[in-house]
Formats: sequence, C-alpha cells, structure tokens
Amino acid sequence: MSLLRSCPAGLLALCTLAVSAWFAPAGATDAPAPTDTTPPVARTYYESLDMSSPEASATRFVQAWVAQDFMAVHLLLSPQGEWDASRAIDDYTPQRLVPGFDESDHKVSPVYQRPAQGAEASHDDAAPISEVDFDPTRRFDALMLGAAQRGKLPFVLTSETQVEVDKADGTQATVTLKTPRAETLTMSLLRQPSGRWKVDQVRWPGASIAAHPWDGESGQAQGASSLKPAAAPAGTPRTFYDALDMSSPDATVQAFMHAWSRGDYFATYHLLSPGAEWDAMAAIGALRMEQLIPGFTLNDLDLSPLAKKTERSREDIARGVAPTNEYNFDNARQFDTLLVGAAVLKKLPFAITAATQAEPAKVDGNRAATVLRTPNAPDLSVALVKLPSDRWKVERIRWEGSSPNIRPWGISETN
Repeated sequence: MSLLRSCPAGLLALCTLAVSAWFAPAGATDAPAPTDTTPPVARTYYESLDMSSPEASATRFVQAWVAQDFMAVHLLLSPQGEWDASRAIDDYTPQRLVPGFDESDHKVSPVYQRPAQGAEASHDDAAPISEVDFDPTRRFDALMLGAAQRGKLPFVLTSETQVEVDKADGTQATVTLKTPRAETLTMSLLRQPSGRWKVDQVRWPGASIAAHPWDGESGQAQGASSLKPAAAPAGTPRTFYDALDMSSPDATVQAFMHAWSRGDYFATYHLLSPGAEWDAMAAIGALRMEQLIPGFTLNDLDLSPLAKKTERSREDIARGVAPTNEYNFDNARQFDTLLVGAAVLKKLPFAITAATQAEPAKVDGNRAATVLRTPNAPDLSVALVKLPSDRWKVERIRWEGSSPNIRPWGISETN
C-alpha cells in the first residue's frame, strides 16, 4: 500500500494499474479478468488501442491502414514486427517494407534526409536533428506515408475489408482479411504477456513466410497498385502525433502540462525536441537513469518491464528473433514505462499538477521560454524550439539547483 500512497494526487487508479504492471508475478496476466466490465480510462494513446482479442487487433489494424495512420499500425505490431521494420529502415533496405522502393523514393523520404550541417553539429542546441530520427514509430509512419503517396503500399485494405478469425489458441491466432477487388491477406497475431494481441505478420500469395511484418521484396499484393487508399478528411489529424497541439509555444506547454499531470509520459516524450529525445534515450541506453530520475537505481530497473528480455536460443539468434519485449523497443514506450515507475516509487524529478500555471511564453525567433509555477513546488523554466515542421517542442526544463546542460532535464546537482 505504501507505493499507492506515494502516487501523485488524482492518479490513484492509474498508479494501481502501474503497480500491477511493474510488480505482478510471472503468469499473473493469465489470471481471470475481474468481474467489473467498466472499461478503464486509457492513460496513454498506446493503451487506448484495443488489442484485447485477435479480432479487435486486426480490426484496429485495418482501421489504421485505411486512415493512413501508420503510427498506429506500428504500435499494433509485435516486438518482432517492430524490430524487423526498424532494421529494414536502419539497414537501408526499405524495400523489405515498401515494394519497389528506389532512388527516387530515397531522395524525397524524410526518413533518409539529414541536416546539411552534418550529424555532429545537428546535436547541438542551434541545429535540432530530424523530427523522425529518434522515434521508430514516427520513422515508420513517414516511410509508409510516402509509400501511400507514391502508390507503393504493399497491400490494400479498405472500409469494405472483412476480418475473419480462422483459428486462435491462448498465444497465437490467424486472421483472414478479405477486401473486394484485392488479394486476400493472412494475418498472424501473437498474444503478449500483457494480454495484448499484436500483429506479427501479414502475408499474401507469393510472400515469404519468414518475413516480418510483411515481405515487401515479393512485390505488391494484387490490387495494391490499382486501389488507391482514401485520404483523411481535411482538418482531421491523421495520427496521434498530429493531434498533439504544438502550433505555438503556449500550446505545446499546455499539452505538456496536461500529459505530465495525468501521468501520460508517452505523450510527454512526443512533445520533446529531437535533441531532448536524443539525450533522454542516450541516458536510458547507457543505464544512466539517475540522470532523468532522482535516486533511480538499477534495482528499481530490475522491477520494470524494460528489464524483461525475450529468452533466445542460438537458433533463435541465428534466425533474427528479436530480443525485445513490448515495452523496451519503442522509445516513447520505454520513456513512459520508466517514468511510470518513477511515479510509483515517488521519484519523479519535478511536479506538474492540475494547479500548475504557465506564464505566457516569450518568443525570440525559433526559441521560446516560459516559467511553470506549481503551489508548494519549485518553479520550472522551460525552453522550447521551433522545428522546420513549425511544431514547437520542449527542449529543456530547469529548476533551481538542476543541471543546466542536460536535456530534457538534469536532476539536482546536489543529488
């Protein structure tokens, strides 16, 4: 109970879920569901995605594909699907995802554009790196959106697509996706320890059974080039990221305050500047969590889902089986999971609540600054930067005694 007492005010229900996610014994997720069928309020966008059954996940995948919301598509992929999609992009073999991806596609894809001033210079305050560089979900979305715009999607799904569950057991399921005037697709799904069903593979006749999440190198499925995907209605956000209001410094600060105060660190990550994302993930990757979270230790990390790697045999390693689980591959989910643990352990670096007030931001070109004032807590100085996309993002947060040179924030120098 002491952990629940330490949760921020207003987040008791969310912390109850977080405690169970962090500290549940092995196999606890297989316990019978509680009798209360009232759906819980989703803490993050990821948790709002219905992956409660093979049919629910497949249906949500179809909806996302039709809406060209490839961020949601990526979030619905299994750890192996995410892993292989990222390797295809990182290894400069995007044709594994996008049939016929060629030099002309490469020249216009934001995934492969680099700042003119070079990689090292792009990490300093004056030159933010690409907006898609340090989030695999955004990179995947940018690649697949380009494919949609250039008629190179690997397969087609429409509002007429029918989802049929062929077979399912406790851990695996096969679903058939039937779309008029297009190739029938076979989807394989895997149940994660969290209980979520995630899309492992999408196949069509002639596609490799070994490719994850699909085999773009086999060419487009029948109908993919002739049936054009419908564009989202004008003014409608295409993705979760597009729905975040970053149109001005004040809008971004309000979005950040709202996300932090309700424990949505998934959205918090997406509101950070590319440089701040880079530094945050560098700290996590080097196991320097104490740089972000006061007093956080490796013992704390051992209790986290981030520490639960997939056990692999030599044969698995040879076949390229991913070592990652649902939480420790996607950057935003890593960041979110880590800070949920900090909230549970009462180790968050600063306080932002529903009572926090923000001063109007002072803008100087592509830079802005404001101060957040929270009753009975230190004031926070927030620096923001404007990106080429015209989004304003949080670059650095400081308070009295904190480190002035660490992004997105540095714990108190006395700690």
